[in-house]
Amino acid sequence: MKKILVSTTALLFCLTFSTAAMANSDGASSYMEKAISKLPPDKAAEFHSAMKDAHEQNKELYEQMHALHQDLHNILTADTFDKDAFLAKSREMQQLHDKVAENLDMAFASAIEPLSPKDRNMLALAMTKQHHEKKAQKSQ
Repeated sequence: MKKILVSTTALLFCLTFSTAAMANSDGASSYMEKAISKLPPDKAAEFHSAMKDAHEQNKELYEQMHALHQDLHNILTADTFDKDAFLAKSREMQQLHDKVAENLDMAFASAIEPLSPKDRNMLALAMTKQHHEKKAQKSQ
């Protein structure tokens, strides 16, 4: 049971902070950063601005996630485990994560919409490399 709780908690943390980790890591996301740096300076600045705005718009959602993490921690460490409460908080966490991802996807789509096919192709290749890098890291 303890392994399941630890695994579930780890999964929730990974889901919640994957976006933030991707934005701040030097690993696979560097493919995307390199591709963005090859855009014309004005387009790169617009791209960064759109994504920064999306992160700002998600700030309240991140704060809600933080509170839910605390709630989950309390549920997991209580003298008696409340499975229903855990599942309800997990669903809330997933809904918040989905909303954050949706907001970031919308911002990304808006940011690449004005780019040329060549520039979008360059970003698509970077995303593919990033995906393969993450997949390789997971299999280690």
